[in-house]
Amino acid sequence: MSFVYPAGLIALLGVGVLIFVVLLKRKHEETTLSSTYLWRMAQQYQKENQTVQRLKKALVFVLELLCVMLAALLIAQPVITLPGADTGYVAILDGSGSMRLTGADGKTRFARAQEALVRDIDALPWGSRVTVILAGDGARTLVQGAGAGDARAVLEGAQCGYGEGDLTGALALCQTLFDAGEGTQACLYTDREYPQADHIGVVTVRGEGEWNVSVSSLESEGSIYGTEFIAGVTSGGRDANVAFELYLDGEKLDADRLELFVDGQKQEGGVVYCPADETIEVRALARQTYSFSDARIAALAQDGLTEDNEYRLYAEPGKTTRVLLAGENTYFLERALSVFGQADLTAVKEAGRQAPEGYDIYVFDGCMPDTLPQGGAVWLINPPRSLWNMGLIFGEEIVGAGISPVYEWEGEDLSALTRELALHDAAVVRFKEVSQLGGFEPALLCGRMPALLAGRTEGGYRMLVMPFDLNDSNLPLLADYIVLLRNMLDFSVPPMLPGQNFACGETVYPRTLERCEKLFLQTPDMTIRTLGEEALTEGVSLTVPGGYTLLQELAGGEERVLSFFAHMPQTETGTGEAEPAQEAIALRLPDEDTQLSVREDQRVNPLRLLAAALLLLACLEWVVYHREKY
Repeated sequence: MSFVYPAGLIALLGVGVLIFVVLLKRKHEETTLSSTYLWRMAQQYQKENQTVQRLKKALVFVLELLCVMLAALLIAQPVITLPGADTGYVAILDGSGSMRLTGADGKTRFARAQEALVRDIDALPWGSRVTVILAGDGARTLVQGAGAGDARAVLEGAQCGYGEGDLTGALALCQTLFDAGEGTQACLYTDREYPQADHIGVVTVRGEGEWNVSVSSLESEGSIYGTEFIAGVTSGGRDANVAFELYLDGEKLDADRLELFVDGQKQEGGVVYCPADETIEVRALARQTYSFSDARIAALAQDGLTEDNEYRLYAEPGKTTRVLLAGENTYFLERALSVFGQADLTAVKEAGRQAPEGYDIYVFDGCMPDTLPQGGAVWLINPPRSLWNMGLIFGEEIVGAGISPVYEWEGEDLSALTRELALHDAAVVRFKEVSQLGGFEPALLCGRMPALLAGRTEGGYRMLVMPFDLNDSNLPLLADYIVLLRNMLDFSVPPMLPGQNFACGETVYPRTLERCEKLFLQTPDMTIRTLGEEALTEGVSLTVPGGYTLLQELAGGEERVLSFFAHMPQTETGTGEAEPAQEAIALRLPDEDTQLSVREDQRVNPLRLLAAALLLLACLEWVVYHREKY
């Protein structure tokens, strides 16, 4: 117990004053009586009630003494710290996908971890402070500095994810609490083995009889017999015979069209033998099938984790970028653009007075229409005249130099144009001098002059200007040429996503076309949500496994669709029995002078109780004194 104002205890000197007053109090009074009759009656009455009178006087003195002591405590304001307030228990709960594995007892590892944590919380001293950190897709604090009851209530609603647990972030949060004096004990509840752990306890919650089959990858190869799908399969915990099913565009292939092979050997009955804790390659041949848009392979097993029993493969999107190429000498551009599968190329000899509509990218090599198109991105290669209305003005042709990328920009970030470019030997014989940039910014340089500029059309679409003839450069002969054109395509019409297979827990950043009016995401549970600017900048976290679909609604009623698959990471699909020892984990203890801070709700200030007791004692003292006097 401590005091807010310890000097208030000086008021206890009132106890001595009270005793001194009682000792000086007169024992009797002299009174003149007219008759001795009353005197004799009083003496007889006092003799009969002498014991009771002494008890009343003693009671009055005790009550007065207690009143003085309580008044002194009220002035000093005592503060009582709860018995367990010096215990700060920090629990890190593993929320990775492997914690969803169910054992023979029917409980998941996460449920067993919750039960173990509740038991440990209940064993803490009364008044202990509990902090629970969940190491899921990201590390976050579920509850901090709470009592045992509040911590149990929060744990009931906690759930683990499907991706890798962020143990590093969770340990960093725990270390922050230790450094701030908010923690004295720490424990990790997980399914992994950590034989080396400093200043942190580890509770392993793997159960008996755990077994899991996982499909970790899926690829396709064409052949004269059909399409072959190659899947990586692992049976963790025990040997197993596993049956497989293959679905193409939502339709299940029957036994006549599906053949399974392992190490070149055909597997009869569609059943594959999977040795324990080994990854095997299962080949599923879909006979007489040469194209697909959606392939799904599923392992039929009564294992402890069903979310990793299937894998989906989506065909790459077809030619989604419509490109108009206009010019007389477009050999290098036409040959290079035809390499990219997403480019649907249309070549014409002249630009015309008015460019046609309906294309995503308009490329003009050595020519320009009277009016630039406003409905898509524009590339100007060796433009014949300046763009006065945009402030881009060319001078005379000058002798060329080596080509180099720009790494710092004043306005828009143009790193997408220079990504993976080496340009060690690239050079230009001659090019047009740029005397005024207007709203354009250089991405490539010839010496110190711009060789590739990026800006915007009057319609707001991206625009790229290359002030030299490709025939006057060795760039088309270098590997960097294909890389540069790929960057220019992605910069002008960015793909919606960089791939079609991701791991749960990853954050993807959708990219939209200039003409995109709305962007939608369909999740595996068939829920459709609209994605706004926040999703484009902060990304979308893939929290559950399954198939997703992105859909863009473009101006004019067009749509662009991309399907992709999120799978559980392979590190989260094993049972852990045959895994090697994990890395060491450790916490750093705070300095000795760092004390555990005690919050206000861990202290009891009994001012109201003391005031009520003082009032009650004062009333009792008055009642007893009044009855003694009268």
